[in-house]
Amino acid sequence: MAVKATGINWYSDEAVAFPGMKANTTLDVVDTFVVEDEAGLEPGDLVILGTDPEQTVKKATGEITAGTLVGIVVHTHKEPAKPYYAKGDAVGVMTFGDIYVSVASDVKAGQFAKVTAGQFNNTGTEVSTIRYMTSANSGDVAVVRIRN
Repeated sequence: MAVKATGINWYSDEAVAFPGMKANTTLDVVDTFVVEDEAGLEPGDLVILGTDPEQTVKKATGEITAGTLVGIVVHTHKEPAKPYYAKGDAVGVMTFGDIYVSVASDVKAGQFAKVTAGQFNNTGTEVSTIRYMTSANSGDVAVVRIRN
């Protein structure tokens, strides 16, 4: 899951990125919600509103309907766990900005993101508020820009 570095890199030829990592230091918005589902959430998951839309979110595993999409779960450093964020945990969700996500198929920069069963790809349901900013191969990470 390495992404080719751009610009100055002081350490190596490649920068390692992981899902849920902020892609840069440009303006972003991260809101806090509570994890609703027992299955929990992982950094980089696309989330929708939960049963209490003012407080909870859950992974977008089915059809994304208008008004339910919230954003993408942001990685925060903590002791690793499975799931990374358990039911009842507070979780940061990026609703505006650039973030890394894992892709399930090859994607091209400039295309709108597509999602099937909660996985980013190039054939699922188009999400018009999220665009791939970098190209990536299946199983790798790509930068997406969310404007929710």
